[in-house]
Amino acid sequence: MGPLPDRLRADLLSRDTERVWASACAVIRLHDSAALSELVRRLLEIERFTADLNLGGGLFQNSEHLMQALRVLRAHRDGWAFWITACQTGT
Repeated sequence: MGPLPDRLRADLLSRDTERVWASACAVIRLHDSAALSELVRRLLEIERFTADLNLGGGLFQNSEHLMQALRVLRAHRDGWAFWITACQTGT
C-alpha cells in the first residue's frame, strides 16, 4: 500500500471516532483508483472493525459518512466506480 491508503486504512481501523469519521470523509472524496483498490483489499477488515462503532453526531449521524465510504469501496470493488465519479463531478 502507498502512504495515502495506508493512512486511511490505519485511521479506519483505529476505532478512534474522529479518525474514522475524517478518513470516511476522505474516502468519499477519493478519486484515485489505485488507492481505492488498495482499500478494497481490506474492505472486510474495515467493515468488521467499524461495525459497532458509534460515531455520534447531532442532526445528522456521523455514521452515515462511514456507511457512504463503505458504499464507495463496494462500488469500486464491483466496478461501479465510473458512475460514482460521474455523479460526484456532475458529468
